[in-house]
Amino acid sequence: MTTLHAELLPDGTCVLRDGDVERWRTSLSFGDAIEWNPFREVILWPHAHRVVAGAGDRIHLLDLDTGTLRTTLDLAPDCFGHLALVDHPDLLLVLGWTDVRAYAAPDATLLWHTRHVAVDGITFDALDGTTLRLHAEMDPPGGWFAVSLDVTTGRELERHPDFLPGYVGLYGQGPDEPR
Repeated sequence: MTTLHAELLPDGTCVLRDGDVERWRTSLSFGDAIEWNPFREVILWPHAHRVVAGAGDRIHLLDLDTGTLRTTLDLAPDCFGHLALVDHPDLLLVLGWTDVRAYAAPDATLLWHTRHVAVDGITFDALDGTTLRLHAEMDPPGGWFAVSLDVTTGRELERHPDFLPGYVGLYGQGPDEPR
């Protein structure tokens, strides 16, 4: 049984290990935004046989066996935020600061790109049937909205406030008690 684990080092090097044994190491460039964008993440995407590394304003897809760079996805003018995998359909979600992109396995084909979902960050919540549930920050700090997208098209279905406790801002006031 393999215990594969990928790591993205501070210098932009991606390393794949099987337990304690290093299988490969690849140096990557994440653009100028890497200097000020604090978000970095690497995940295994087994159905596409890829390792996905995101930081700055780029996403790199590497061959799982060799670490060979297969594709670079440029997110500019957006920046990288988070990665998520969902099943049925098998998708890689790239969550930027403003946009959401969905790529389909096995060849990482762009299925859809929804722009202007947030102004300062998007996080993944869940896939509920064909509804993708996200959180989008619209008025930092704390001005979050719960957003639902159709997982097959990226079309926005619903949006409602989901403010952090103590939020007071453009959209009103959040709850006083913690969620």
